[in-house]
Amino acid sequence: MEDQPPTGGSRCSVPLGSLFGVRIRVDWSFFATILVAELVSLRASDPMYSLFVFVLFGPVLLIAIYFHEMGHVIVARCLGCRVRFIHIWACGGFGYFGPAEKGPWADLLVALAGPVMHAVQMGIWVGVYGILEKGDLSNFDQPVYLYDVTNASPAEFFAVLSKQAYRVNLLLLIANSCLPTAEFDGGRILADLTIMCGASIHNAAFILSALALLIGSGLITWGVLALVRPPADTIGILCLLFGLLCLKSGFDLWGVVKDGRILEHPMFGRSCYRHLSNEDDDNHDIELEQAQP
Repeated sequence: MEDQPPTGGSRCSVPLGSLFGVRIRVDWSFFATILVAELVSLRASDPMYSLFVFVLFGPVLLIAIYFHEMGHVIVARCLGCRVRFIHIWACGGFGYFGPAEKGPWADLLVALAGPVMHAVQMGIWVGVYGILEKGDLSNFDQPVYLYDVTNASPAEFFAVLSKQAYRVNLLLLIANSCLPTAEFDGGRILADLTIMCGASIHNAAFILSALALLIGSGLITWGVLALVRPPADTIGILCLLFGLLCLKSGFDLWGVVKDGRILEHPMFGRSCYRHLSNEDDDNHDIELEQAQP
């Protein structure tokens, strides 16, 4: 995103200082996610499992999101954007840049940089697991169960954590590459590609809203099933959050498209799209003039 965050969002976030000249704030929803994950973990009645869930949804998730946003920051700076700060929340983060005047192609490069960082982190977690398991990766693709961390040694605990951290980054990579919402890079990627293929921003927004509603419904179903079917899978929490976000984003975008307020949308109202909206309006006026007798 380019513009400043809503004022309420700043008041409900905690500053974590600055790294590489970029200020970092963590939204209340991130801490709420940790709380929900911990409450779900209480079903197991196992302190080690609760600790495992806390580390996974606390430091591990925070690091994953931070480096994702730093990918955006690095590419944005290379393109001449001013980076204001990073705002981390439950399902990801926002890098506040601006202004960017180089059009959809530059926005696409910035959007792709975030998911790439998850691929890098996945490789790192595989390496950590390999070190802890002395080079044996044969069980790396096996599911994680409660008994994997119950009474585990420190090395076994972190080996299991490495596997789950890999899965978290994989899920974030897929979500940020594929989910068609303004809150994820997938929305920007799809919008940029659609517009670069000749579609108007209004048509691109319509496509995004329809896909967000469809995919969001599927993710909510998947997340609920993952949490209620034994053994409960903690990844289901992220799926549920992603699904709810997709539904909200889809409904919000559908509303602005239907009402003709596309430039009020936080993604399509950015400077890299505004001149395209003006061109669409001009073309529409020309078509109306040609249609008149």
